Amino acid sequence: MPLLYNADIAMGEDLPQFSIAFEGQSYTNTNSMGENGLLVAFVCNHCPYVIEIWSRFLQLDAVAKASGVNILAINSNINDKYPQDSVANMKIKAQQDKMQFAYIADESQQVARDFNAVCTPDFFLYDANAKLVYHGALDDSASNADAVTVQYIADAMQSLKTKNSVKAATMKSQGCSIKWRN
Repeated sequence: MPLLYNADIAMGEDLPQFSIAFEGQSYTNTNSMGENGLLVAFVCNHCPYVIEIWSRFLQLDAVAKASGVNILAINSNINDKYPQDSVANMKIKAQQDKMQFAYIADESQQVARDFNAVCTPDFFLYDANAKLVYHGALDDSASNADAVTVQYIADAMQSLKTKNSVKAATMKSQGCSIKWRN
């Protein structure tokens, strides 16, 4: 699978307005926000880059809760060519992994387009004012959990909790392309 890097997006950009109905619930830019912010993560089940960081991503939930930041994981790869990413398989994965945050499908792929998400994983962290404060990699090791020395998103979340400005340099996330239908 070809390696892509996330798009360049200016810090301070507004959180895009979105609304996704999934499994009887509505997820929007307003009701998904935590007290101190929101992490929007474009992920999927099949991408080897997501698989590599998945356990670290799940562990981020504890930091997010302690920091007053909500996590919203979005799968925009709802494409017949990638059955591993189907809604049915998302539900299985969420249950098996005992996910404590929402893992929802962007079946129209419009939300990914509105965020300018291009790859999986692609992380967007917004502060309580819905301003982008970090966009990029989870940490400094896309392929080796034992080599992680800096946890970019966890550090940024802790800055949001203490109302300090996020000082994490935006580091490019790398991954598979979002599987666009058109």
